[in-house]
Amino acid sequence: MNETDPTTPRPERLTVEAALTLSTAQGTINVHTADSTLFVDADSISVLRALYETTQGAMAAHSTEIPALDAAFNDGPIAVKFPIVVRVRGVPIARSTPEESAGWITSLLGIAPFTPDPVGLARTVGGQLVSTLRNRWRTRTD
Repeated sequence: MNETDPTTPRPERLTVEAALTLSTAQGTINVHTADSTLFVDADSISVLRALYETTQGAMAAHSTEIPALDAAFNDGPIAVKFPIVVRVRGVPIARSTPEESAGWITSLLGIAPFTPDPVGLARTVGGQLVSTLRNRWRTRTD
C-alpha cells in the first residue's frame, strides 16, 4: 500500500503548527504551538483583558447578524483536545487541560475552562506592581 492508495488507513490525529500575533493598544499577544500544547503569550494581564473584552464585544455584535455564529460558539462545534497555557512575560498564569474539569470557581469567575495558577498570577501581578512603582519613583527623582 502507498500514500495514494485509498485503502491505506489515514492517521486520525491532525497536527497543526501555527504562529499568530495579535496586537492591541495595550500590547501584543503571541499564539503558537509547541510539543502538542497551545501557548498564549502576552505582554501583560491588561493585554489579555483587552483581547477578552474585544472578542466578547465582537461576538455579541455579530451574533445578532449571524444567528448561527452564536449557536456555533455556545454549542462548541470545535472540541479542543490539547493543553492551552496562558503566560504573561513567560510566567504561566492559567491553563486548560482537556482531561481536567476547571471547577466551579473558574465558572463563577467567567474564565472556564481555564484554571488559574495562583503562584504565576502572584509573580505576574507582583512584577507589574514593582515595575509601576519603579517607573513612578524614577519620574519623581528625575
